[in-house]
Amino acid sequence: MCGITGWVSATRAVVRPEFEAMTDRLAHRGPDGRGTAYYRDGRVALGHRRLAIQDLSPAGAQPMVLKDEAAGMHIVLTFNGEIYNHPELRRELEAGGARYRTRCDAETILHAYSRWGPDAVQRLRGIFAFAIWDEAKGELFGARDHLGVKPFYCAQLGDDLAFASQICAFDALSGFTREIAPAAFADALRHGVTTGERAIYRGTSRLLPGHCFLWRAGERRTWRYWSPPRHPDIADPVEARGAVETCLAESVTGQMLGDVPVHTLLSGGIDSSLTTAIAAEEPERIGSAFTLGFDNRAFDESSHACAAATAIRCEHAIERLRADEAQRVLDQAVAAFDEPYGIDSALPMVAIADRMAQSGVKVVLSGDGADELFAGYRHYDALAEHYANHGRATANARSASALGILRGVLTGGFSPFPTYTAHNGWFGETAFRAVSGPRLAEYRADAYERERTVFDTRRGPVDAARRADLASYLPDEILVKVDRATMAFGIEARVPLLDHRLVELAFRISPALHHDRGERKAVLKGAAARWLPQSILTARKKGFSLPIADFFLSGPEDERRILAEIAAGPLVREGWLQGERLEAAVARAEYRAGAVLQLLLLDRWYRHWARGAGAA
Repeated sequence: MCGITGWVSATRAVVRPEFEAMTDRLAHRGPDGRGTAYYRDGRVALGHRRLAIQDLSPAGAQPMVLKDEAAGMHIVLTFNGEIYNHPELRRELEAGGARYRTRCDAETILHAYSRWGPDAVQRLRGIFAFAIWDEAKGELFGARDHLGVKPFYCAQLGDDLAFASQICAFDALSGFTREIAPAAFADALRHGVTTGERAIYRGTSRLLPGHCFLWRAGERRTWRYWSPPRHPDIADPVEARGAVETCLAESVTGQMLGDVPVHTLLSGGIDSSLTTAIAAEEPERIGSAFTLGFDNRAFDESSHACAAATAIRCEHAIERLRADEAQRVLDQAVAAFDEPYGIDSALPMVAIADRMAQSGVKVVLSGDGADELFAGYRHYDALAEHYANHGRATANARSASALGILRGVLTGGFSPFPTYTAHNGWFGETAFRAVSGPRLAEYRADAYERERTVFDTRRGPVDAARRADLASYLPDEILVKVDRATMAFGIEARVPLLDHRLVELAFRISPALHHDRGERKAVLKGAAARWLPQSILTARKKGFSLPIADFFLSGPEDERRILAEIAAGPLVREGWLQGERLEAAVARAEYRAGAVLQLLLLDRWYRHWARGAGAA
């Protein structure tokens, strides 16, 4: 993993001191080396901060150049991520005449691009955000991985385009201002995060997962190169289970690449236990499994993790987060997340990343992604029940009048959408409207814009929810959390359950097999039985969240103090929130403590990043 930067202009030379500073804003992502390169009389700049994982020698430094003067070819790469099918691609490319000088997967991207052009991205399996400058053609090609594991931000500066792994890098550019985009702030208030293409500052955006772009002479064209299968074609449970079992083994073992030990995160649930168990079949490459525990037994999963580690027979380290560490971890989280992130699980993620870094960890496997693929979330139960009720209502409606049927449709009685939105964000529609300040007036009309964009009501409820979560909740919330928390401490987090081949397989399987008669993850559990005992497959999970009451809200006086601090702060003074309505909005929230912490994190982010000197 690394940090990438770039600045391209059709009309002027980039300001080199600013670009050098921009690259160094991402030093935390790449503490092992740095590099910058300039082309086209200084109108093009590429930068890189290196976290050395494969080929630790200086030969792996970036920006990396591939040049063939006889063929008139000169291309340059800056790359963040890992290409897991790099060995197979290398053999194919070498058979076609490619000559390698390193063992890096970065060089494979260059050779693949020289051979296949932009279509090379279709051949890659991994997690990546990269840009390639073609000196001969005067073109910049950029791409982001299939699921959005690795970040890719763009900033439009007049006719110039800048890009970076994190938005804080743009602070080094004199033409960039931290002017909040109201639509993005509304997202952050409603969901705790910015969503989709929107980034928090005006003129900034995210390249969406599964997308790439081509820039030439100031013009940028973006297109989608990948999406999950639209129609399932596997309905046999035995076939589904066998295919998932095979693909799981390939995904995890394929992500054990590298010249440093690979560790795992272990909560004791199915997903992290399964990832750890498969990885443990490579004893020469796996390190320890890490667990974060709490003193509050209602939130502590360390006993489950211990049981899983014993069953798997792997080295296991339990780190405990105490309530008296709350302020330190809060400060670390605010510094790590340069865009708003108001979800409580960010804090334990930051805490465990800190502890792993102190133990010398550079690569860790996470079990994230399985819930979206295999129908693991609790709200899928409510949607499945809705579907069953809808079937009964439809049968009853056949004997009703046409007017009665029409009334049911118009009132949304037959739509799963309200059931889905009830499980997204602490602030429901009423609370969101109540707390929104005057600068958000035009965004109060539809608090569920994100959900309407990604939720396909023509599909069955569970299938529609899985696809919506894969397109929004996963890249906007889960993957942002994992990337920022780990990279803040120079750790590469890999997510083998989001190998895009496994994702494609999961969406080829009939949704009815995944959520089978009320059992979530039915196919995954069947496949996981090869590695895990029944005690893990049937255990009830707590979820990776913080005991907020222990850490921040031990009583009503804490809530009043926090809300008073926010009401007296810049978010209210500048019209983003309504201070006199904070308490009423919190009272209407889906989860009161979560809403208070979300507001606290948003307030601290605003003070530190938007109005402070956080990027410096």
